[in-house]
Amino acid sequence: MALRLTAGSSVVWVCVACTAPSTRTEAPPKQDKPSEVTRPTPAAPPPPSEPPAPRPPTAEERQRAAQLAEEAVSLLQAGDALGGKDTLDRALSFDSKNELARKMMRQVVADPGSELGSAYFQYKIQRDDSLARLAQQYLGDRYLFYILARYNNIPRPDRIQLGQVIRIPGKARSPTQDSSSTPRQPAPPTAGRSTPSQAQAPPPEDVGGKRFAEAKDMERKGDFEGALDAYTEVVRRDPGNSEAKQSAARVTQRLVDRYYGEAAAAKARQDLEGTITACDRVLRLDPNHQRAKAMRQQAIDLRDKLEKIEKKS
Repeated sequence: MALRLTAGSSVVWVCVACTAPSTRTEAPPKQDKPSEVTRPTPAAPPPPSEPPAPRPPTAEERQRAAQLAEEAVSLLQAGDALGGKDTLDRALSFDSKNELARKMMRQVVADPGSELGSAYFQYKIQRDDSLARLAQQYLGDRYLFYILARYNNIPRPDRIQLGQVIRIPGKARSPTQDSSSTPRQPAPPTAGRSTPSQAQAPPPEDVGGKRFAEAKDMERKGDFEGALDAYTEVVRRDPGNSEAKQSAARVTQRLVDRYYGEAAAAKARQDLEGTITACDRVLRLDPNHQRAKAMRQQAIDLRDKLEKIEKKS
C-alpha cells in the first residue's frame, strides 16, 4: 500500500510494504494407520546334498596311471624329485587308487625320520647291492627305496658305491628272506625221532602254489621285480609249470622295457653313468638286446673321450 502525505510544498511518499500473510503449516492429511502385515516365516534351507560319488576310472585310465607310476619310479631312481612328483600327480589324476602311485607319493612328501624312526644300524654296501634290494630285504618292499635314500640323504638312489656305509632303519637283524634267495632247508631230523617242524611243514606243491599266488599279486600291483623273483622260484621248484614260465617271460619283458626306458631317459639328460647302469640292467635280463648294447657302448666311448679331455686340460 502507498500513502502520499503533503507537508507544505513537499510531497512525501511513504511506501508501506504489504505485510506478507503469515505462513501456516498445514498438517498433512490424516492417513489411515496401515494394517499390520503378517510376514511368512522363511522356510529352512534344504540340507546340503551329498557330493556325487567319483566316477570309477576306465580300464584305459587305470592302464595309463600304471604306466605313469612306473615312469615316476624311474625318475625318482634318477633323483628327479620334481619330475617324479609331477608324474605321480598325473597318475593319480587318472586313477586315485593306484597303489604304486600312492606309495611313491607318500615317500615324496613324508618326513623320512617320522616314517622310518630314529633307531637304525649301519650297513656297508656290497657288490650287486641296490637300495631297492636293501629295501626289500630289510623293509619288506623294494619300492621303499626312495624314502630309504632320503633317510640317508642320497640324492640319486641309483648311485650307491661299493663300501659306502648307509643307515638301515630299526635294530640290526638278519634281512627278511628275499624272494630271489634260496629257501632255508630244515635241519635233518634226529634219528628215531620226528620234529614238530617236520609234522607242520606244508608239502612242496602247497608252497609253490602260495608263491605263485604271491607272484601274481605283485605283478598286479606293478612290482615286476618281486614278481619275477617269485615266478623264477616257482619254476625252480616245479620246472614243468608252464604258466609260471610264461608269466616269468612276460614280466621279464616288462622289466626290459622299463630299464631300457630308464637308459634312454638318462641318455637324454646326458647322464652317462645312469645310461650305463640302466643298460646293464637290461642286458642282465636280455643279453642279446642290441639297442641296449649299442647305447651302452656309446655312453662308454663318450665317457672315455671326456675323461681324456679332462686329463689334457
